[in-house]
Amino acid sequence: MSNKLWSKLKALAALVTVFLLVFATNRMDKNHFKMIQKSFSSVYEDRLVAKDHIFKISRLLDIKKNDLITGEITKIDFNINDSINVVVDKYANTRLTAKEEKSMNVLKKKLSKLYEIEKSGDSSERAVQIVEVLGELDKLAEIQMLEAKRELDKSNRLVESSNLISTLEIGTLILIGIIIQMLIFFKPIK
Repeated sequence: MSNKLWSKLKALAALVTVFLLVFATNRMDKNHFKMIQKSFSSVYEDRLVAKDHIFKISRLLDIKKNDLITGEITKIDFNINDSINVVVDKYANTRLTAKEEKSMNVLKKKLSKLYEIEKSGDSSERAVQIVEVLGELDKLAEIQMLEAKRELDKSNRLVESSNLISTLEIGTLILIGIIIQMLIFFKPIK
């Protein structure tokens, strides 16, 4: 085989290698960006929306508390209970962590107890139970913050990894380009 043909084959092999490296890193980058997108979607769907549900439940409980203070306990409280249950069900349909699910079950039990106390008409016990439910909502809100931070940290690690791969890809391309130049322009010593 002639030297000219041998050089062309080496150059072709180098170009194919470059192509395969670029293709492989592109696939890795695409996968990283899908994971980042999923992470940001999770922050919105499972954290911010859930935090909004917690806020709505808190506001409804504040109305109950104010009604208790002003003595305006009427049929509207049962409408509030229905509204709270709807929001709790919406919250339960988000993706819950194990800790969150446990806290959600405790919240449901405390709400059920509150509804039973409301039927009995004991105002002091009712006020105590509202405070307990609000305390459980605070725990859920804290979980939301921790999970959102965890998702954000995960996204940042993926971006850093993608940046490192891009830097390595550029360095590899430069090195392969130099090698190709050497193969093409320098004649082998006989």
